[in-house]
Amino acid sequence: MDLAQRLKQLRDEKGWTQSDLAKFSGVSIDSIKGYEIGKTKNITTGNLKKIANAFNISTQDFFSSKLSHSEAKDLSHSVAYSVAKSKNLSHTPSNLKMSQNNDFDIVKIPYFEDTYASAGDEAINYDEMPVIMELDANFLRLFLRITTPFKNMHIINAKGDSMEPTIKDGELLYINPIANEGGINSGSIYVINFDGDVLVKRVDKNPITKALTLISDNPKYSPISIEKDNLKLCRIIGRVVAHTAKL
Repeated sequence: MDLAQRLKQLRDEKGWTQSDLAKFSGVSIDSIKGYEIGKTKNITTGNLKKIANAFNISTQDFFSSKLSHSEAKDLSHSVAYSVAKSKNLSHTPSNLKMSQNNDFDIVKIPYFEDTYASAGDEAINYDEMPVIMELDANFLRLFLRITTPFKNMHIINAKGDSMEPTIKDGELLYINPIANEGGINSGSIYVINFDGDVLVKRVDKNPITKALTLISDNPKYSPISIEKDNLKLCRIIGRVVAHTAKL
């Protein structure tokens, strides 16, 4: 059973029209029609989650026993094709060999929907209960090229333009906690809590003085220097291991 058939099956079970599904999910009627006739095959992860929420099921239920393993894998891959991942996040080798695990494993990652890391002049701190996102492990490994452990990884939003062109305003940031990293990799992008503000910046660490410099990719923003005496005001939350457009 493909995505088009699955959507129609779920609608029929609810007794909904396509317009009903569009209203309850917040996905446009044109997108719903496109998915059901197979014209729009690359459904985004965001729209998939909205539709799942409307049916009161998890995204994993789209890949239930009602779908064959190969059909579930194809649907997962069609979601993945809608996501672009920047090459400028860190110093990951371009020839890195990715896992070819054929198991269809679901990874649960908390998404702090109203939490933003500032890529500009303001930030909103972590102060909410997260939404639990269910994502295919191979999607994370092969398409987002996340090679770090998934344990304790979480997702927040970027706000502002100081990290453009690498990270754009409103993108989703996939954060690997610093506890998983074993230290700071100078030149990589991190989310930092500095004196109460949550920032997303490229970090340079002085190996002698231990001072940090927070660098914006957008040249119109000046670097932020954090000397040793002010390090107590700074907490590295984690490294940005991937980012995607908000879908």
